[in-house]
Amino acid sequence: MNFYSKQMSVLYVEDEKEAREAFEKTLKRYTQKQYIATDGNEGLELYKKHFPDIVITDIKMPNKNGIELAEEILEINPEQIIIFTTAHTESKYTLKALEMQVEAYLIKPINKNKFKIKLNHIAKNIVNNRENLKKQKIIQAMFDSKSNISVLTNFKDIEFASKSFLQLFNIKNIDEFFTKYKRFIDIFQDSKEDLYEETQNRCISAKNPESFVKEYRNSKDALVCLFENDKIYKIDMQKIDVDYEVLHAISFVDITTLHKERLAALHDAFHDKLTSAYNRSMFDKFLDKEYRRYLRYGRPLCLAIFDIDLFKNVNDSYGHLIGDEVLKILAGYFMEHIRETDIFARWGGEEFTLLMSETDIDKARIVCEKLREGIENLKVYSLPKFTVSAGLAQIDKEDTKEEFFKKADDALYRAKNSGRNKIAVYEKYKDRL
Repeated sequence: MNFYSKQMSVLYVEDEKEAREAFEKTLKRYTQKQYIATDGNEGLELYKKHFPDIVITDIKMPNKNGIELAEEILEINPEQIIIFTTAHTESKYTLKALEMQVEAYLIKPINKNKFKIKLNHIAKNIVNNRENLKKQKIIQAMFDSKSNISVLTNFKDIEFASKSFLQLFNIKNIDEFFTKYKRFIDIFQDSKEDLYEETQNRCISAKNPESFVKEYRNSKDALVCLFENDKIYKIDMQKIDVDYEVLHAISFVDITTLHKERLAALHDAFHDKLTSAYNRSMFDKFLDKEYRRYLRYGRPLCLAIFDIDLFKNVNDSYGHLIGDEVLKILAGYFMEHIRETDIFARWGGEEFTLLMSETDIDKARIVCEKLREGIENLKVYSLPKFTVSAGLAQIDKEDTKEEFFKKADDALYRAKNSGRNKIAVYEKYKDRL
């Protein structure tokens, strides 16, 4: 029963000798350490020296009464536990004492059994608060010991945040955070564009905990963007069940530099170095994706292969450096004038491919004709006019990917052998050239 109270230190202030000596014996039985004062002034000096867990003071005393003592103690420590002892006849002090909202009032003569129960209840709260504070300090120390940014949250409130988290938001404490944001989850910014265009990887930006957790689980890299800056962070998130509440420990690692390096590497891996068009490898990926989509939904799909007419003459007459510049200019024209959904790639040498999803052969021919005419009218330095020939095909249900590509390639062969500067459609269709 006395387990908690035996951990307490107590300051007892009482000017009446008999009452003081009698109650001191009770305190020695139930508490760990006792400091005894005969008036308010002595009590205040002992408090400043020892800072006891509990202060028990008579209200009516000479020199400095219990209320004055309590007021000065509470100025030093607003959380101090104070118990008043009082007699029924001291009503003028009692009203003032009630206004102070101290922990308890003991009526003289003090009932030892009631005091023991009250003391142990107060002591239990003190011990539990200490344990909670200790745990909080340990958790906070663990958060602060990590080099990355860490936070413990239910997505609305923040239980713990590392110093690095506070520094990121340029704030001194968690309370200051909530002057900038209503909820923790409000810090996440939607990335309007894919972080990695070819992998369709976006920042998680859900505005409720359930959706955020779901997106995290489904995300390949678990990336987030914050309103606080333009950086990109990779997050690690762990669920923690605390009593009846679900919390998540989230750590942030700044990968902005890594992201830029990865983006550059991806660009090099998927794009032709000279023209910046997609390369052959990436085109194969898109063709495979669109082919599978065609098999599933049966939506129209067309492919055109463009070839710059007599391009060898440019290299022979002006050199390969000029030839490279011509390739860059013509490829740039294609990329600027194709539709947003079209996939354009350099197939090799002076050949380029154009994949047109959701497009039948008639619409595809119009697209290709506009591009052909545009190239024909394009002025490239003081060089002679350039033209292109193209072979165009639409996929059929019996086609493999290879057969589909061969259709366009066969049509290109016919276009070049029938005078060039033409769009040839695979011969199954009514208009051959």
